Amino acid sequence: MLQLDSNVASVVITALTFLLVGAIVGLVVFARHRAREMRYQTIRLALEKGQPLPPELLRDAEHHGRMRHGRNDLQRGVLMLFLGMGVSGFLFLSHRRVWGAGFILIALGLGYLVSHLVGGSGSREGPPAP
Repeated sequence: MLQLDSNVASVVITALTFLLVGAIVGLVVFARHRAREMRYQTIRLALEKGQPLPPELLRDAEHHGRMRHGRNDLQRGVLMLFLGMGVSGFLFLSHRRVWGAGFILIALGLGYLVSHLVGGSGSREGPPAP
């Protein structure tokens, strides 16, 4: 059996982990894009043929837009703060030397909160209507 150096094995495992996560994220992004594309194509075809549009189809498109743009900086800040605390706590319990890595997420959360307080950005209504 082939004996691998422990450093090489850890690099390979880390690279495979990042590739797997990247592939999953890519598949989710592609699936959302494809679903949005199919919805718009259905709307376009119905309008071209003079068919009435079902209200559910338009509500779905409006709902997806609000889900993506409707989150404000306050929500993102609180989410990042708690995510950072959770990551720091997990890393403290499992790898005592790297627990400070969670401070990156905590700093990001604080940045969102400051952005919310200073600029008041992000309304709960979602994107402005055209």
